[in-house]
Amino acid sequence: MITLRWVRLVNWHYFRDETLRIGERSLISGDNGMGKSTIVDAIQYALAADLRKARFNQAAGDRRGGRDLVGYVRCKIGSDTTEYLRGDTVSHVMLQFEANDEAFTAAVCVEAFSDGRCTERFWISQGIGVDSISVHDGKNKPLTWRQFKDGMDGAGTEFHESKREYLRSLTNRLGVFRRMSEYNPYLEAFTRSVSFTPLVSVDRFVCDYILEERAVDIRTMKDNLESYKEAERHANATIRKIEVLRTIGDMAEEYRKLRANLTRQDYLKRLVDRIIISDQLTRNAEKDRDTEQLLHRLSSEIERNGKDRERLGSELREVDAALARDDNHNLYRRLQDRVRSLEHESEESERKALRCALLRKQCAALLDAARRAEGSDASARSSAAPEDEEALVDHEICLMEEARSAAERESNETRDALTAAEAALRDRAAELADLERGIRRFPENSRRLVDELKGRGIEAWILAELADVTNPDWADAVEGWLNTLRFAVVVAPDSFQEALEIYDAQPRSLGGVALPNIAKLRERAGRIRKGSLAEFTASDNPWAGIYLNAILGEVMGADIASLKNYDKAITRECMSYSNHTATRVKEEVYREHWLGRAAREKRLRFLNAEVARLRAERVALAEREREATDRSKAFAQGVRSLYEAKQLVNAAAESRRLIDEIAAAKNEIAAIDISQSRDLAAKSEELSRRIAVIGEDRDRLTRDHARAQADRDNLAERASDLRAEAAERERDFESFRNAHEAELADCEAYTADRLKTEPAERIVGTWAAARKGIETRAENTLASYRKRVNEYGNQFNEMVSVEIEDCAALLETLERLEHSELPVYRDRIIRARQDAEKEFREHFIAKLNEYILEARESFREINATLRTLSFGNDQYSFTLEERADRRGQIRIVQKAAEITSYDGGLFEQLVNPDERRQTEALFDSIVHADLDSAELRSICDYRTYFSYDIRIRDTQSMDPATGKAIDLSLSRVLREKSGGEAQTPYYVAIAASFYRFFKDKPDDSIRFVLFDEAFDKLDDERIRKVIDFYAQMGIQLMVAVPPGKIEAIAPLSDQICVVSRVGQDARVRDFRSIAGGNA
Repeated sequence: MITLRWVRLVNWHYFRDETLRIGERSLISGDNGMGKSTIVDAIQYALAADLRKARFNQAAGDRRGGRDLVGYVRCKIGSDTTEYLRGDTVSHVMLQFEANDEAFTAAVCVEAFSDGRCTERFWISQGIGVDSISVHDGKNKPLTWRQFKDGMDGAGTEFHESKREYLRSLTNRLGVFRRMSEYNPYLEAFTRSVSFTPLVSVDRFVCDYILEERAVDIRTMKDNLESYKEAERHANATIRKIEVLRTIGDMAEEYRKLRANLTRQDYLKRLVDRIIISDQLTRNAEKDRDTEQLLHRLSSEIERNGKDRERLGSELREVDAALARDDNHNLYRRLQDRVRSLEHESEESERKALRCALLRKQCAALLDAARRAEGSDASARSSAAPEDEEALVDHEICLMEEARSAAERESNETRDALTAAEAALRDRAAELADLERGIRRFPENSRRLVDELKGRGIEAWILAELADVTNPDWADAVEGWLNTLRFAVVVAPDSFQEALEIYDAQPRSLGGVALPNIAKLRERAGRIRKGSLAEFTASDNPWAGIYLNAILGEVMGADIASLKNYDKAITRECMSYSNHTATRVKEEVYREHWLGRAAREKRLRFLNAEVARLRAERVALAEREREATDRSKAFAQGVRSLYEAKQLVNAAAESRRLIDEIAAAKNEIAAIDISQSRDLAAKSEELSRRIAVIGEDRDRLTRDHARAQADRDNLAERASDLRAEAAERERDFESFRNAHEAELADCEAYTADRLKTEPAERIVGTWAAARKGIETRAENTLASYRKRVNEYGNQFNEMVSVEIEDCAALLETLERLEHSELPVYRDRIIRARQDAEKEFREHFIAKLNEYILEARESFREINATLRTLSFGNDQYSFTLEERADRRGQIRIVQKAAEITSYDGGLFEQLVNPDERRQTEALFDSIVHADLDSAELRSICDYRTYFSYDIRIRDTQSMDPATGKAIDLSLSRVLREKSGGEAQTPYYVAIAASFYRFFKDKPDDSIRFVLFDEAFDKLDDERIRKVIDFYAQMGIQLMVAVPPGKIEAIAPLSDQICVVSRVGQDARVRDFRSIAGGNA
């Protein structure tokens, strides 16, 4: 059996040069911070030769903070003034092993320098003990590595150039050698068990302390995947670039087509304009010919009309001369003219009379309606009216004026009432809103004083905010007695003087607010009489409570019969008694309550009702104001109507007079004999009619002739303008043709097609809108093109021109990317994927399958060992089950590992479509996962493919249902039983894990197991059993525990070391020698 016997630490943190003896069952103890974990870390480091595996200071957790190698060698203390105790220094950790009376020492020498450099060197010496090795010179200074090495040469010492060589030699000597020194099962188990902490998860325990952390190394595969992903990124970037360039090219082509369409539209417009102006010249010439013919005809008709008028006029003059010589005829004519004039005057008078009657009737109806509304007797007023019509109208005007004035007064009064109601509503609504937010509107002066005090840093309150009435029946009495004291400002006793000075400094307008001196009121507040008002009040504020008790403690609640029996008293109905005088408190004092929550709730109910009432009142007043205003306007209009009627009041009499006069004139006409002149008169009328008709015809013909002449002049001017315009358009058309020779064929074909289906006028009518639409689309396309090109430059970090004329360069880039670069990237993707696939099948699958098989084998070995061991009545075994979510992947790995030929690729060798699909899915999940992701780490970690448990079998009990020994799951025990009972199987499992390393060659293997901060929750009996169990298995055990565990473990140990530290010097002493000295 190979055992560790001595440990020597030189310049290792606080240990200057200490040597520890190690027994079969060694105990190291000491208070926190003394250095026991420092010793544990040194043993790990020298044995594992790997800083990552040594897990420095793991058991300490976060209590000491993480340490590193330089921190141990140079003694890092991390104070504000000194970080390291040592500057440039040399440190040694030496382990002396013994086997069959032979000893060898394995050690590490570390040189650390103030500039941060740190060098590790490993060596093994046969037959030399740690106590005989010199590490200092004659002046007690540390030997440098070179000096130390020179001194060790020739003493059977191996100096190793690498940790790999050191570990190969050391593990070989310890009987735990493995061909691959990077991974040694014993050293892995050893370093993991050092910091063992019992867990509530068996899965976590197995992964941390039983199965080695051996993730499949996919670095080569990662490189291939990176190549694959890099090629894929380049390809995707190129594809994105191509897509953008295609979009840009499409925009450029769209813009070219739109510009070509604009050219066709411009050609079409110019050609159609030539056609239209030619047609207009032709039509203008035709209209000119027609106008000349019309002028000739009209001139002939005007000449003929003049002759006819002259002939009829001569004849009419002869007839009128004959009539002028007839007296009866002349009288008849004069009387007829007189009748026509009178009839016109009569009609006007009748209209005025009707208007007057209508106005008076409407006004009378308006006044009657007003009287009925007032409840007056309309007939009584009418009987007192004057009989004269004009005076009667004046009377009606007076009545209307009175009604207007009354309505105007009512309107003004109602408007004033509405304004007042709205102001009250705003005030009540604002107070309601404040109260709903918890803000009570106290008197202005109290609030001002509180604000002033708070502004000076003094806490202040209004008494009503702090006080509460506990008996509602006495609320009126309390409120009435306190009166304005309800709004007293309360401050802490030690703030009174400062508050008083601030109060005194305020303007005199801020007055009437009580500021009680609470300190002076304390004694008085303590003399509360039973039955006083103070018993009906309460406050959470101590100062307000003192004030209430002082003011109300002597005021008794009484009825009217007992009122006079007290110096100060008040009834529920607010009849007060003081100074032998009774006074009823005014109702307005206590109508509104201010104290406490009940007062706030009552005020809240009142305000809600008041707001509702005022809103209803506002609506009613607004309606009344509108109605009064409408009546006032109606009466004002009535006054104006009556004044108009007054002007028309005599029209009826005038109408009657005119009717009589018309009748007299008609009688005179009837008495005249006009038989002799009747024929001449008829002829005169006929001639006058015919002359009038001829005159109208002449006027019409003259107007037509003038219009025809104007048309002829306009046509001549139009012809001149059209010829000039035609010449201009011809020049423009030829210029356009010359400028667009390349597009002429396209333009002519387009124009010919359009003219076949549409007349020129329709084309012109829709051309502007059509061209504007095309032009807008072209502008938008150009803007989009420039924006996209600019985005392209920003996206791909290229300097490019946004002008569409320079698009050819971008299209050349597109051509190059599509036909040159993208195929190259795609070829790289194919090759990189093939390489990654090859690595996947040849390494990932093979290694993962190997680790899975080894895990199963490890558990078979451990379970085989556990079957031979018992811990009291209990036997233990591990269970390993494939996780449901990983079962498919395990089958894939097993199936792929069975394939020996990879011609054509792994995936092609899988015949089953589901297996091929699942294998490709696993490969793709690795390909597309972040290379540093937890997902990929989990895929590569064989331990995550299983779930684990420990079965506990009680060999001395039987399950009545099965007739077999009771078998429990540790996972269940962890949930149901005590910490110590649940921890024991872990220690047994770790022992079995170590036992498998030396069971086949017990005399030639190391059996050393080290626990730091061990047996945390085990009771003394279980600790004894665990240590005895380890002894039975032949394991050399070393545990580091706090002092509280010494009493339980010391009797079971053959070597006990106590670690202590004085200042910056740590020492290790034998516990038994210490105990003996004390004895």
